Order: sequence, then C-alpha cells, then structure tokens
Amino acid sequence: NNGKPMLNGLMTVADYKLSPSTSLLLVRKLEPVRESIPKLCKRLSSSHEYVREEAVAGLGHVAKISAAERDEVLENKVLEKIAAMCAKEAKLLTLQSCARTIATLCNGKPSPSYAHMKPAIQSLGNLLCFSDAEVLLHSTKGILCLSDGLEETVASLINDEKIAYGGICPRLVELVAHENEFIVETVLRCLFNISLTDKDGEAKTANGVEGRKVLAR
Repeated sequence: NNGKPMLNGLMTVADYKLSPSTSLLLVRKLEPVRESIPKLCKRLSSSHEYVREEAVAGLGHVAKISAAERDEVLENKVLEKIAAMCAKEAKLLTLQSCARTIATLCNGKPSPSYAHMKPAIQSLGNLLCFSDAEVLLHSTKGILCLSDGLEETVASLINDEKIAYGGICPRLVELVAHENEFIVETVLRCLFNISLTDKDGEAKTANGVEGRKVLAR
C-alpha cells in the first residue's frame, strides 16, 4: 500500500492525501454511513435481542471506517447503552458483539477522550468476569488500547474499584494463567503498559505493582 494508511485504519479522510475530487467522492460515500448511526443507536433500545445485537455489530463496523466515524458513534453515547446490554444479556452472541464493538471504539489514534471512554472502562472490566475466550480476547484488546492512551484513562484503569474482581488489574493478573495464548499475550501487554504509568518508572498503585511482579517472572 506504499506506506499509506489502510482503508479500515482509524484515520481521517485528509490522512489519505487523496486528490480533492477523490476526497469529495469518499466523503459523499461516507454520508449514508454517518446517517445510519442514529438509526443504529435507536435500535439498541429495541425489545428484541437480535435487533440490539445486530445494531451493536453495525456500530462496530461503522466505527472501524475512520477516527471521525468512531468519534461520531461515541458522540451518540452508545457505550452507556452497550454497557446496559452487557449487564442484562445472558446470550453469548450478544456479549461477544458488545465486547468486539467496545474494543473497536477504544481503538485508533488520536485516542478517544476520557469522557467518552469512561463507560467503556467499567464495561470492559465487567466483561472480564466471563469465561468465554472470545469475550475475554476482545475485552483485553479494548483494555490494551486504553492502556496505551491518555494518562487519565490509564489512571482510571488502575483505580476504578467499582469493577468486579476488585478492579481490572487483579483480574488481568489472574488471566496471565489462561490457556489461550492470544489472551495471555494481550494481557501481558496490558500489564506492561499499565506498569509504566509513572514518570519515575514505578507503578502508581498496588495493582500496578502486582502487574510488575508478574512481568518480572
């Protein structure tokens, strides 16, 4: 691709350095996609689970297009609605779609704002409670994105005590022993990022210290 951003990378149209006419064509093609965001958001409140699950998946696909689309999805406060679905839904397919879409919304540069990501932190932490490998993999990928983001977001990953298992970091430490190698690799990267949150090279909390101990083994 000659070093240019891939089409599904989280970039703006300007980042592609296309000709004015091509840029205009791309923007026009994206307009129907942007118009679909409010409709998909509305379907998150449907009384039918399959409709809600399809809406979550659709929003994830839209958010993959570019950082602009991702941020527009976030502006519609979808994370709060998805979080409610994670708390209520028992069906595995819905939980997998929620985890995948939340991870997508956490991804990309520039990093999403802390205000947008705050609901994602608790949702991802709670999704770590499930045993399904796909839910865990997407959840840890989302946390990995957040751990490489804004300092305020990383601090919240460490210090949020409202999350099950006593917080995200203790659960990540437990998952180091998981049988799935992809989950373990992602978890170790999360712990590494979190352990480097202090300018002096020391973790800020006991949770971070525990992560450093695991990395040192």
